[in-house]
Amino acid sequence: MITLFDVLVGDTPPPEHIVIGGQAFPIYTDFRYWMRVESTLLDADIAPEARQMFILSAFAPSVQAGLIDPKAGYPFSVEDGMQALQWFYACGTEARKEGEGPARRVSGRKERGYDFKHDISLIYSTFRSVYEMDLTKVGSLHWWVFCSMFSGLPGSTPIRELMHARTAKVEKPTREQK
Repeated sequence: MITLFDVLVGDTPPPEHIVIGGQAFPIYTDFRYWMRVESTLLDADIAPEARQMFILSAFAPSVQAGLIDPKAGYPFSVEDGMQALQWFYACGTEARKEGEGPARRVSGRKERGYDFKHDISLIYSTFRSVYEMDLTKVGSLHWWVFCSMFSGLPGSTPIRELMHARTAKVEKPTREQK
């Protein structure tokens, strides 16, 4: 399987489809869709079945291409489809558990230092200042490329400082830290 390493150091383009049972199925790859996926996964007010249906909507390009007949159902198990989408969401690495995004590991557990919904203005302004990229005007930005850029934001930017503050381990908080 293709990995982010293959994409960034080779001449392999980021995947526009996922392979299930030897067949390639086109999916949505734009960062906007996958930001919504992550937000949906984290929304406790959305029923698990509704979350799953939304995530599986990533296969809409396959329906449009005639590879999936919505009336007949998926030509693969829902479990296989979800696993393949998790692989894509995790940028070609080991599938993450539901609700885990590109978070960092702190004390043996995953800590989320950001929330796309709540921190979107900081993310937008940071991309604008660091990469000179207007995320509202960029035509399409592949999820894997977006994640690489997001992970590579300098530590001195407001979003990275906020992420650090949220995930910093504080043994015994001082008065100022409280």
